[in-house]
Amino acid sequence: MDRPLEAEELALYSVVREAAQAVLASGAATLEVTWLRSPHGAPYWPTFELHPRNPDALPIAVSPGGGDWIDTMLNLEEDGLNFELWAKTFDERLEQTRERIQAVIEGRVELKLQRQRWLVFRSWTIVATFHVAGGPDETSRSPAPPDEYRHLFPERPGDEAAGLLGPRRFAPYAES
Repeated sequence: MDRPLEAEELALYSVVREAAQAVLASGAATLEVTWLRSPHGAPYWPTFELHPRNPDALPIAVSPGGGDWIDTMLNLEEDGLNFELWAKTFDERLEQTRERIQAVIEGRVELKLQRQRWLVFRSWTIVATFHVAGGPDETSRSPAPPDEYRHLFPERPGDEAAGLLGPRRFAPYAES
């Protein structure tokens, strides 16, 4: 570690380790701590990254958001898709993070690129759906121009005209 983790950072790290305990113990994944650095090189923001051995599984990273959210980064190929996880309390954010990590590890997450219609204009959004015990946990980020993200989704004729690319699903970290 570049510096000791602060209390909330340590709590988030513990959630990641506990949620991934089985795949870490079996060697199906590794856990790495990386640090965002200030312009002067001092470490100030940890990111906890799960890297699956299965190339068809989805790498995930989480970090404290610096406020009332936790950043959830889904790493597809060379693209990192960041989604903010908001909840009223820190404990609620930790529990949702645990559920999302378990969904990713078990291959219960999907991504899609979807056209949204707002009042007078249309925009594209990347939607991540984590299938957790309480039902789908959906989050999104906009804008997401198709030209920038099309390569992440299998294309079928007519998909873009219909306003949807995907969904893209991922394998579990461990083989059954």
